[in-house]
Amino acid sequence: MSDIYSVNRAITNQQGFEYLSQKRTYYLLLITYYLIKMNSAEIDLYRRICEFALDEPGASFQFSHKLAREYQWTRLYTLKTIQEYKKFMFLGMIADHIVSPSVPIDLVWHLHLIYTHSYWNKFCGEILGKSFHHSPSLGGKEEKLKYDRFYQQTLVAYQLYFGTPPSDIWLDSSAQKPRQRCQTNPNMIYYWLGEI
Repeated sequence: MSDIYSVNRAITNQQGFEYLSQKRTYYLLLITYYLIKMNSAEIDLYRRICEFALDEPGASFQFSHKLAREYQWTRLYTLKTIQEYKKFMFLGMIADHIVSPSVPIDLVWHLHLIYTHSYWNKFCGEILGKSFHHSPSLGGKEEKLKYDRFYQQTLVAYQLYFGTPPSDIWLDSSAQKPRQRCQTNPNMIYYWLGEI
């Protein structure tokens, strides 16, 4: 148990993240297995998702750097949100209901979708073994209620598999308002308005 705490402490201190992230993934798999007794297929799926690198080896401008720059997130918050995105994708594959992400996770998903080869061929094709489509709301009161219900179901599934979700990424649905659910670039509005 003390190893788990030292890994988390080191990650919090942003020291040696890549190595510790792999070690932490192993411990998360082990803990999750013992907490809910994942079946072997779920263990294998979660391991593959956790090991999937969104940052392409050799790329001069990595996925995580683009995400951090676009939303002015810290390196640690960016990496934490990517890990939560992977948990969300796992839940989407094993849940018997539609899952709905928090805004920070949705922003990671949107960026990943732009990396079409990474998302559709590698992640969906090789890691998940099937397509995982992004279906945004059509708008309106009924859609909001529907997606709030999906979000609450997602939080219940999250708690079953991973415990209490981090509040800086997974907010209560009543607190979720567009662009207020995450740290974004305050100058974006200026840039958009400047183009009108």
